[in-house]
Amino acid sequence: MDSEEIKQRLIRKMIQQGVVGAHKKQKRTVTSWFPSRQRKIVEKSIEELLKQPNSPLESVGGRDSIQLTSMEAARGYLQSVEGSISWELVHDTDREQSDSSTADSSSDLQEQIRVLEDELGKMDEAAKDWRSEARRRQRTSILVGVCSFILGAVASGVVGYFL
Repeated sequence: MDSEEIKQRLIRKMIQQGVVGAHKKQKRTVTSWFPSRQRKIVEKSIEELLKQPNSPLESVGGRDSIQLTSMEAARGYLQSVEGSISWELVHDTDREQSDSSTADSSSDLQEQIRVLEDELGKMDEAAKDWRSEARRRQRTSILVGVCSFILGAVASGVVGYFL
């Protein structure tokens, strides 16, 4: 795998991980995403990307942390290098836009919290029902086992009496 392919995989992985804005990664963490035999090439590729003027990668908070300049720049880089980008990377853009528009107001967040609490309550009730049913079945199986043991003992005693 050459340096250009590693750069593409690196940018693609950072898009998938959402390493942009307040989210940053140490270079060591990013290199650990690759097999050990490729890590030196990955380190060199990161340094090359950081030196390029229109690179989608930037150094943040010192020399050890990196992030994407923006999702659009990273997708544009992949588009220019590969010619096209995969569907899931384009789909992430739609999700990011819808997430940012729905999470703007606190009332929306409070409504989402209320809905999640209701769902959690329903799940808790279902779990209680399931546990009580499991206990009932366990008791029934123990009772059946005891009855089988007693019937077996009685049957062997009756057979033993006649022999």
